[in-house]
Amino acid sequence: MPSIKTFWFFAQGIKRSAFVPIGTLAEITAHVEWVETSLNIEREKYLDNPVRWKYTQYKEIDNETLCEVAMVHNRWQRRIFYDFKEWFKNETVEGMEEITPADAEQFFPALTDITVPVERWSRDYYIDRMEVYYEAMRGREAEGINLGGKALTPPQASAVIWLFASILDDHEVCLEVAKGCDSLYSYGDYTHCEKCGARFADEVIGCGKRKCPLKDY
Repeated sequence: MPSIKTFWFFAQGIKRSAFVPIGTLAEITAHVEWVETSLNIEREKYLDNPVRWKYTQYKEIDNETLCEVAMVHNRWQRRIFYDFKEWFKNETVEGMEEITPADAEQFFPALTDITVPVERWSRDYYIDRMEVYYEAMRGREAEGINLGGKALTPPQASAVIWLFASILDDHEVCLEVAKGCDSLYSYGDYTHCEKCGARFADEVIGCGKRKCPLKDY
């Protein structure tokens, strides 16, 4: 059955201190301040619930900035999730610093994904999303997504990406899996042949197919 790891969603904080590499709290604080400043994010508290980021549609933020900050932040907060899992196992305090539950209250509102509406996706954000979906379809770890079934082959996964492109690719990226590869490439990184499919330029020269229309170019 398909599933998606929720990481920090609905988290309340940490119950005990964690001993982490020196400088970690400063790095976390700097990152959160950068995100909140870049996207004009405010915090709010409702009744006895934990402080959280105030919902916003980021209307005053341009698409490129929103997408860039979202990509950086979402990768960061997932990495921090796994880092904390390891830090809680750490019994060594020498050369480490302590992050207390009170410290964590200051940055926990930021431990959530920033969602970008499809109509605001930049070219890089579109590529990033398609690469994640491709990895998931190939049965590999991808932001906690688990399709729960047999992995698709590279051509099958590439075909699904093309289906996504028909409604999502407003940037004409034309992502495809080049022959013999297992990752996506943008048009320009590969050459498309009606007989050979997606190929790298140096491979077309030595193509063994008869009447390959690209051989003469």
